[in-house]
This record gives sequence, C-alpha cells and structure tokens, in this order.
Amino acid sequence: MNHLFISAAGIFVAVMFLKEPACRHHSGVGHSFPLAAGNEWIYRDSVVENGLLISVSFDTLRIEQVSAFEGTTSYVFNDGKEMTLSGDTLFQLVTQRGGYKYATPFFIPSETETSYNYAFGGDVMIQRSVKQFANCPAVEWQVTKCYLVSDGCRGGMIVGAGVGIIREVMTECRSPKENYTSKTLVAMNLKN
Repeated sequence: MNHLFISAAGIFVAVMFLKEPACRHHSGVGHSFPLAAGNEWIYRDSVVENGLLISVSFDTLRIEQVSAFEGTTSYVFNDGKEMTLSGDTLFQLVTQRGGYKYATPFFIPSETETSYNYAFGGDVMIQRSVKQFANCPAVEWQVTKCYLVSDGCRGGMIVGAGVGIIREVMTECRSPKENYTSKTLVAMNLKN
C-alpha cells in the first residue's frame, strides 16, 4: 500500500511540473543535458563481477528523433528512452504496466543536496539524491558545474553541465557490492 501511495504521489508531482506554464522553458542550450536530434555520446562500459574486470566494450547513446509529449518537446534515444525538459529538470517518460505514459524526474540540478523519487520499470520507484560536486572529473570538455547523483542501490552518476552523463555506475540492489557496470564518457558529438 505504501509503495502504491509513493507511485501515485510521484506521478501527480511529475504531471504538475509539466502542466505549470512557468516551467515550460525547453531550450537545451546551457542545460546539463544538451538535447538535439543527432547528438551522441560514446561510453566505455566496464563490467565488474566479484571484484574482477570481466569485459570492456563501447556503446553509443544517440538522440534518434524529436517527438512531443503533452505539448512539450521530447527526445527519443537509440536505447528506447525518451526525455523531456521542464525548466532545468530533465524528465524521463516511462510507461506503467497499464500502458499509461508519464514523466518522472531523471535529473534535478541542485547546489545543495536534494532528494527526489525516480520511477523506472514503469511504476517502481527509487529515491535519488543530487548535489553539486565540488571537483569535476578531469575531462577534455569544458565543464563548469558537475553534479553527483546517487541512489540507494550503490549506483549513481556524475553529470556535467553542457555535457550530460560523464560517468555512471549501475548495480542491481540485490547484487553483491563487487558486481557493477561502469560507463565512462570517452567522446561526444553535439549537433547543436
């Protein structure tokens, strides 16, 4: 019952953000995530099991098309994710098991530590926290601000203003601490 309340409350808050006219500034310019059709990010994926590096591969994340959701511009990625902006908050569009599509906060830039609920897998919620990161990692792109996003499952990401996700660690909550996948940005090609 408590999870149902959290899920319903998360949907309500996300929909309210999208409906508020004052929050409808959608330009990706100067935003943490540069959003335009054709933009791509190339990552080195390192898979670690039982504390040992077992594989390294490369994958490309690309914005395939621009679409619309409830009167706002949305961006469809080659991995199937769809994102939209409201103010400086990036939302991911997800679909519940019943087929209802809604926006959930994916990233909220904040100078002070802030927590929010993020829905993944339709109606499964996880709490994330975000705070401005004092020292941006050394990267070849000019990054003026970085944010550290973490979740309750030992996962997280570093987001660079104007670049997007610089590093990401993905885990499963029930997996041992020595099992994870690390994604590191190695190149990007921005069209706009």
